[in-house]
Amino acid sequence: MNIDELITHAKSVLGEFKLSNDYFRAGNVSAAILSSTGKVYTGICIDVACGIGFCAEHAAIAEMLKT
Repeated sequence: MNIDELITHAKSVLGEFKLSNDYFRAGNVSAAILSSTGKVYTGICIDVACGIGFCAEHAAIAEMLKT
């Protein structure tokens, strides 16, 4: 897998998902990571005013850890 393929995976989940108000958003940043077994995991960011938001990289790692 090359970097262009990883970018394609990340772009496949990229989007602008509006949450409860104009200041809360999700999906405007995405990430893809490649595991040592060759599987690709993706994630999106969640941007909210309180402290529960997280970045796309963290979301991709969490997705990997669930399997």
